[in-house]
Amino acid sequence: MTLAAAADTRRQLRLATVGLVALGFGFFVVQLGVFGIHLGRGQDEVDYLARVNPSVPELYWTSVRAWGMPVLAAPAAVLSPGVGVIRLYFTVLLSAGLVAAYLPWRRVLHPGVAPLAALLFGTTWIAIFYGDQVMPNLPIAYGVVAATGIWSALPMQAKPRRAVALLALVVGVVALVRPTDSVLLAAPLAAFTVVDRRRPRRDILLGLVVGEAIGWVPWVVEAYTTFGGPLARWRSANSGLGGTHLSGVMFAIYPRLFD
Repeated sequence: MTLAAAADTRRQLRLATVGLVALGFGFFVVQLGVFGIHLGRGQDEVDYLARVNPSVPELYWTSVRAWGMPVLAAPAAVLSPGVGVIRLYFTVLLSAGLVAAYLPWRRVLHPGVAPLAALLFGTTWIAIFYGDQVMPNLPIAYGVVAATGIWSALPMQAKPRRAVALLALVVGVVALVRPTDSVLLAAPLAAFTVVDRRRPRRDILLGLVVGEAIGWVPWVVEAYTTFGGPLARWRSANSGLGGTHLSGVMFAIYPRLFD
């Protein structure tokens, strides 16, 4: 690569970064403008907040819950369970998360693709609706986007072990928020790692295992202490959600998503 080409690449990366930061700020402004910071808490949010603040009334903690959201909420919830504080905190957190999720993709695809992808996702209904809520939807989505981008960019990294450590951390956050969902992230990345010789296989596989352990170990420990063991917890969660199976009702959802 010539010096001129390298300089142009750096300029494009800077512009992409500026674009992502601008989108994150715009997402923050939209959240404040559309919902404000005083939208009442839902039942799921109360369940998560009650884990880290005793003054929040505890409703019930079921087998389908995981500790990721209480951990993410803790910095604000331990100080004040007030609606305004929690909403403002999560608006900032999830706006920053939108930026962080797409940053790795600047080096995978053309730098301009990352801001465009962030814009397309950040303006969907689900992103706007959950953009200030204590719910796992957006953290999981951000984690999947970020982890896949970090993994994809590994062959281009000068210090791949640092990138693998970051990958493990991101997978760990997803696993802590919802362990079962994290398997749908880690398993394909592990499979592609095994067949792709350009990547440090041992380091990546170890990173994925460590990331999964971050979420699964608390889940398994709590399963033994509260729900009668992992299998009993799995069956309880599965029955509470109506079972794991294909349903015609599920297929009817997808055409509605195009509305």
